[in-house]
Amino acid sequence: MKIDFVALDRIESEAVTDFYRAAPDGLRASHGIDVNVVAPAACFRCRHFNPALIFRRATGLGVDRTATRDDLSAVTQYMSRQHESYAVTVTPFAKPATLADWLEAQGFARGYAWMKFARSCNEPLDAATDLDIRVVGREFAAAFGRVVVEGF
Repeated sequence: MKIDFVALDRIESEAVTDFYRAAPDGLRASHGIDVNVVAPAACFRCRHFNPALIFRRATGLGVDRTATRDDLSAVTQYMSRQHESYAVTVTPFAKPATLADWLEAQGFARGYAWMKFARSCNEPLDAATDLDIRVVGREFAAAFGRVVVEGF
């Protein structure tokens, strides 16, 4: 099975973009929640929530096209405006191969490697479970939020 990791990266970025844009206006205002495309990274910002790796990060730099030092500068300037720590993700296939070195030269440290797992959709697993899987509506928003907070 050939895995298109660039497509997986785009899918993740689009999903997080939807998540940030779906935040209620009051929450967006009180926590500075925003998403913006900057040279061509997707930049996700949110004040006061941790860990930074999840709530304040730039993704996709060097994925669709080779990043330049100017691209990196634009991303770090934009992300720094909230005056909180943030992460810039660098995928194994990001270009140029020196992108991580550029970040280290600016004082960034290598951190947790965000893993992606993929499998074919053609061969579903036959796994017995007693889990109840369902769509969560607004009536369970608080309970769902607690699960997310405790799980991450």
